[in-house]
Amino acid sequence: MPVNALDTVARTLAAVLASMLVVAPVGTASAQPVPGIVNMPNLQLPDWDVDEQEQSTIQKREILKAYKKGVEDLQEGHCRSAVNKFEFVLDFIENDPTVYYAAATAARCVRSFRSATGFYESTIEFDPEHWEAYRFLGVSYLALGDIESASDALAELDLARIECGESCAPDLESAYASLRKAVETAQKITATQ
Repeated sequence: MPVNALDTVARTLAAVLASMLVVAPVGTASAQPVPGIVNMPNLQLPDWDVDEQEQSTIQKREILKAYKKGVEDLQEGHCRSAVNKFEFVLDFIENDPTVYYAAATAARCVRSFRSATGFYESTIEFDPEHWEAYRFLGVSYLALGDIESASDALAELDLARIECGESCAPDLESAYASLRKAVETAQKITATQ
């Protein structure tokens, strides 16, 4: 496929996904929270491991305050501000899937899909059963025009569904169904190009 045709397909996919997934316009407040923020934690986070030298420079409470404000920013649709808060937190907290998921959601909100995929992959690395991370990892790949990588994320969800059988968690089923619909839509679009 010629480069211009690939570019057209990628832009078409991004437009379809943006409309399907209600990604807030950059720099504007959305009437609804950004998709993916619903499953954010209740902000009672574990005692993060910040070494003593770092703690003398910045207190844990400042890190937690930045995280909480980042979540509030996301809930209010202030995505660029949320990105900045989560980048600050990630300077100190490098092993918490909750922070990576929040950073990924903020990156997706500002349409920084390449960054979002990296953050979703880190979320999954630290929490292999974070089903919404697989869902939005696939969505972010679709927005980049990478149907194959999105299909890989879908395959991971499908494998998890097979392993759990009748006792699958509702969030796994929901993530699978949503990503499957998005991948099938993208495949239909590319088949007509």
